[in-house]
Parts: sequence; C-alpha cells; structure tokens
Amino acid sequence: MESKLAQLASLSQKDKAPAYLSLLSGIFSRVNSSSIAADLHSLVDTVVNHDNVGLVVGRQVLSDMVRMLGEGVIKDNELRKRIIEDTLATIQPRLVSYEEQVRYINS
Repeated sequence: MESKLAQLASLSQKDKAPAYLSLLSGIFSRVNSSSIAADLHSLVDTVVNHDNVGLVVGRQVLSDMVRMLGEGVIKDNELRKRIIEDTLATIQPRLVSYEEQVRYINS
C-alpha cells in the first residue's frame, strides 16, 4: 500500500482525485482481505495529513469512503466499526477541514 500511495503522490493535482478514488475502490473490492482496515488507515492518513494531496481530494476520498461504508460494502459490523473509529481518530486533528464528512460518518 505504501508504494502505491508514494506513486500517487507524484501525480499532478488534477490526476490525484481519480487516482485516490480508484485506489479506494480497489481496497473495497478486496473486502474479505485481512489488510482492508490497515489499507484504509494508510489511505485516510495520506489524504488527510499530507499537504501534497490537497483538501479537495481528501474530502472526495472521505465522502466516497463514507458512502461505501453506508451502503454496507463491509458486512462485518465489528470491522466496519473499527474502520469508522480509526478514521475519526485520524481526522480528529483536522476536524474543521473535514466537518461534513465526519457528520456523515457519525450518522
């Protein structure tokens, strides 16, 4: 996952959103993988805490992630809960920037 994220960091700003969203879809397509929680953590940490990603891209990725979680892509309630809690903890220091996404996660 780290190598994929490093590759995406070098993309131009206009190409980042589609690339990160594609990576997010790829992670969710492997829903039965034991690494899904760690992969989602790495992705969320990158889009929220790395300045080279950008706020708009971070919001798009988080919005799509929240939508997919809300659609029940992950059937295991404990896993979904762990992912949501981890995502909220990762976003917490930048809560003002991602207020709308956090509101949807909590609903």
